[in-house]
Amino acid sequence: MDYAFGDSEGIFLAEAIVRYALGENQGHGIMLGYRWKDAEFKDDGLDEDYDYKGPLIGFNFRF
Repeated sequence: MDYAFGDSEGIFLAEAIVRYALGENQGHGIMLGYRWKDAEFKDDGLDEDYDYKGPLIGFNFRF
């Protein structure tokens, strides 16, 4: 979970990830999860609000 301030009015990020380890030393893995991000920006009277959400898939490796 992450919350940030700065040039934006606020950015909130939450994600849940599960990793399945692969390989002899379990150094590689397949990751599945869900991510939700909400961002709000205000600039010179222009208000923008973004909401990103959905599943994610990834592969990580070590060498």
